[in-house]
Parts: sequence; structure tokens; C-alpha cells
Amino acid sequence: MNARLFTHSLKGELSIFPDETMLSLLMHLRVQELSNISETCKNLASLSADNNLWHHFYTRDFDLLIIHDEAKLQYITAYFFTQAKQQTRPDLAQIQFVKFYTFLTTCQNRAWTDYYLGVMHYYGMGTYANQPKGIDLLLKSADNNDHKAIIILLEILTDPLNSKNYLALREIIGTHRLRKKFMPLLETIFSKGNTKAAIPLAFLHEINITKDNNKNSCTWLEHALDAGIPDAVGKLIDLKTTSTNNIHQYINSLKARYSTSVKILAEIHYQHSVIYFDEGEKDKELAMLDEASQLDHPKALKELGYHESEIAEQEEALTSKQQHLELACNYFKRGFQLNNEYCTYGLHTTQIKLNCLNHRPHTQLNDFFKAGFREGNSVAAILVNTHNTQHANQLFAKEPEKILWLQLAAQSKCDASYDRLLELVNADDPSPYAACALGIIFTFGVLHSSNIQRNSQKAEDFFNQAYELDPQSLEKYLNAGIEQGVFCHQTQKVLKEVINNNIKREYKFTC
Repeated sequence: MNARLFTHSLKGELSIFPDETMLSLLMHLRVQELSNISETCKNLASLSADNNLWHHFYTRDFDLLIIHDEAKLQYITAYFFTQAKQQTRPDLAQIQFVKFYTFLTTCQNRAWTDYYLGVMHYYGMGTYANQPKGIDLLLKSADNNDHKAIIILLEILTDPLNSKNYLALREIIGTHRLRKKFMPLLETIFSKGNTKAAIPLAFLHEINITKDNNKNSCTWLEHALDAGIPDAVGKLIDLKTTSTNNIHQYINSLKARYSTSVKILAEIHYQHSVIYFDEGEKDKELAMLDEASQLDHPKALKELGYHESEIAEQEEALTSKQQHLELACNYFKRGFQLNNEYCTYGLHTTQIKLNCLNHRPHTQLNDFFKAGFREGNSVAAILVNTHNTQHANQLFAKEPEKILWLQLAAQSKCDASYDRLLELVNADDPSPYAACALGIIFTFGVLHSSNIQRNSQKAEDFFNQAYELDPQSLEKYLNAGIEQGVFCHQTQKVLKEVINNNIKREYKFTC
């Protein structure tokens, strides 16, 4: 609905509509349209703040609202959190989470903030990673009937990387709490339309806290598939493998059932390839990978890319070797465009081999990965820095652009890049640009890091060191970030403030 047409048609005639009718009409608007309309008259401004209206917006745009008070503030909170989560560049995501964390401090003593704070502490988003604190906050939120916290806790339990902590976390949550509280709440949430509850419900049945666990778990996983959740495919096939005589027949029935759901069908093809791999059926495995790759399945693209790379290694004829490397690059490039980490590394390695085979320089490849990072591929920054480091000379520490990509690699959680920055700033001839980079890193911290925390004092010390080593270094570094197109408004603002403060300090000193 067009907000201008809406307001134009009602302007001057609002008195003929009761508030209930107006609220019903407002519910059809987007939030931005509502914001525009609220500025047209006092009555609409008042109606636009209605708690029930914002409760409707929250449920429509995000999820079921458990705590009904302050629906507008909860909507704003969910919006900021979602925006930060959708940011694929880790340096920009961390900056957004830092701002969001600061915003949450203004919402203290509200039960619904525990979920956000729990997630941020557990995963280290906007603050340093502190898993025990994150678990405590998520449990507190779950005990207040926040289903989002329950779903996150069960995701943590089912995470393969968390296997060492599984028993401890299971004991902390407790079987009684899982059976008597979490399961009924999730079933209620699912019945009200939150399909994300299906997978955790399947898990709760799978871990033997109910009778007929396998059958019930499969039922909930099928609900998840009906809701369009691809992650359920692998779990469902794993369970069916132990209880179905002809697993291939079952998988083919799934393909027919979900033939119009692209992501589900792609995952089914991929999981079918895994079954054929386990059975040693290489040709059938590749055929299923090909089916999945045609639907842009990232893992299938990765597998086919590495398969072609392996064939290229075995070929002796240069023409045939080149053909297979080009095929591998095509697979990896498609995965790279989907921001798949393994395809990004595979593309880098394979393209270098192809360049060497054709005696081409790697300059264009480096520019390609720079563009990829700007578009949100975090691994690309690490590869740009790898290229810069491999071709480094004695002037490396004196080049702001090279140090800039070293900083971005460190912010993409490459520990070696962070250590290299520390080496450069502590060398006999310290790099002022490395000091600039570390100042920025400590201003915002590093996403998902438990070691590199935000520290305003350290940030100030590094910025001061950069200025003492070279008064022009901060401005040169700022310009490098702008020219490379990687500094957001917030980072530019920080550096400009530091530059202006140094100018003021110098002016006072000379006066």
C-alpha cells in the first residue's frame, strides 16, 4: 500500500473513522510507511504508537511475541538484531553488534533482553565470547517462556562442534526441564505458526526423553521439511537409514514430494550423494552432486570443484589439465558467489594453478577477491592478505593499503594476521599503520573472539602511537580505507575524531 496515497485519501476526513477502523487499516502498512503517516497529524501519531499495532507488526515481521509490553521497543530491538545478523562482512557485523549492545544497555531490567544478551555473549557478537555467561542468560530467558532462547539452546546441544560440552550442557538444562517445560512450549509455538520449532522438537524426541522417540522425531522432521527448512533433510535421512529397508526408495519419494521446493530438493540430492559415497557408488554419487549443483547447493559445488581439481592433478596432458582446472574454477566461483568458505579457498588455489599454467599474473585475482570482500565474502580478505604477504618486500609495513588488508584479515578472525600486526607495531622500526589498524580493532573488538575484546584505552594508546610515529599516518590510513571502499561510516568517524583530537591537542601545545 502506498503511504502517500493512503494519507492523501484520508487527510481531512479522519474524524469519520473510529480508532478501531484506523488501526485495522494501519496494520496493512510497512513500518516505514507507518513512520511517514505518523507525522501527518496528532491522531495518527497517537494511533501509530498503539501497543497492539506494534504487537501485530512484530508477529508479522519477526516472530511470536511472548512478552506483550513495549511491543514497539521490542520491534526496534528485533530489527537492529536482525540487521546485524544479516551482515556477512565480519568487521561490519561487529560494528553493528557493538552499537546494538550499547542500545541494549538502555533497555536494562527487561526480561526480553536476556535472549539477545545470551546469544551475543555465547557467540561473541558485539562483546567478547563468554559461553557460560551466554548459557546462563539463555536459560534465564527460556525459563521466562522465550521460545527463541530454547531453540538456540537446543541448537547448541546439537552442534557437532559442541560435542565436548554436550553432557555438561545437557546436565545444566536438565531432563525434567526439557520434558516438562521446553517440549510443551515448543509444541504450542509450532501450533501457532513458528516452524523453526520443528527441528528442536525432533531432537528432544531423538534423545530418548519420550517413548517412540524415533518415530516421533521423524514426524517432526517431516514437519520441518513441509515448512521449508533444508537442515531437516540430513537428520531425517539418518534416522530413516536405520529403520527403512530401501533408503533409496524413500529418498526418491522425498524428491517427488518436494520437487517444487528448490532448497529442500537440492539438499535431498546432496544427502543422496552422501549415501552413495558411503556405499562406494562413485558414479551415482557424482550424478547426485551434479543434480544438487544445478540447484546451487554450496556443498555440492565444493565437492565437484575438488573432484575436478583432483582429476587435473592426475592429468599429464596440459590441455586436459587446463580443462579440468577451468571446470573446477567454475564450480568454485559459483560457490564463492554464495559466500561458501571452502569454495572461496578452492577458487583461490585452483585459479593460481591455472594462472601458472597459462603464465598469467595474479593481479586480477587479487582484485577479484577484494571485490568479493566488499560484497560480503569474509574469507576473501584473508586471501587478499595472503597474496600481499607472499609478495611482500621491505616496504610492506610502510604501505597503508597492505596493512589495511592485514587488519581486515584479523577482523575476519585470522589470528596469524592479528599476531603479525603486533609484530609490526613492536618492531625496531614500528609501523604507524599497524598501530592505526590495532586502534580500530580494539575500538570495536573482533566478531566471535574470546581473546580480542573491545578496549577503549588500548585503542587510544595505539592511535597515539601511530600519531607519534607519523602525524600524517592516521589521515593516510583513513584515505586508504576510503579508496579501497572498505571503511564504513562508523570507522571513518572514529578515525576523523582521532585526527581532529590530535589537531586540537597540537594547537593547544603550540599556543
